[in-house]
Amino acid sequence: MHFVIYPNPANDLINIESNSQRCEYQMMNNLGQVVLKGVLSGDDTISVEGVDSGIYFLKLIADGKVAVNKIIIQ
Repeated sequence: MHFVIYPNPANDLINIESNSQRCEYQMMNNLGQVVLKGVLSGDDTISVEGVDSGIYFLKLIADGKVAVNKIIIQ
């Protein structure tokens, strides 16, 4: 499982490049509350339009593995 996530900090969109065919994601605030979730297929984007500015954690689940990345929304 390999992911490239950009831009960080982000404004409207987060680009995800992945070598996995299918990936679930959850974006959580610092309280652990899920603010966005969905499924990605290969290289995809996540719209963060309407998400408040701040620091979030993007949890990516693919091929039975989990990766967590810190994302800053401006």
